[in-house]
Amino acid sequence: MGRGREVLQVHTDTVFWKHRSHDSWTLAPLDRPPGCVTLFGKEPRAHVEFSEMIVAEEWREEFEEEKGKTMKWVPIRDQNHYFDTDYMQFVAASMCGVWRHTHKAERPKGKQIVLSEIQAQRRK
Repeated sequence: MGRGREVLQVHTDTVFWKHRSHDSWTLAPLDRPPGCVTLFGKEPRAHVEFSEMIVAEEWREEFEEEKGKTMKWVPIRDQNHYFDTDYMQFVAASMCGVWRHTHKAERPKGKQIVLSEIQAQRRK
């Protein structure tokens, strides 16, 4: 980086945000509850690679020599890039004040911005 340029560095709680990502996929889209995430398109095969990466890690209890039994995210596939980008988009949204509720994750502190209200204002 050149002199005088700043870099934004963000430290995140990956355990919380990975749970938040997985929680968003468990909400049934029929009633479109806040926090529900769905994929577009009518061809299920088009989403196979994406869905395999979203579930490329599992929350498991594992034994570590010095810590004993611990709970952690464990990779079950080599490719998890979409899972990382999925949870990171929730981090970015939270930093911008946007938060979509789910039934499990707790809402971070700060002013809530509701996307549907922003869209309604733009339509006026």
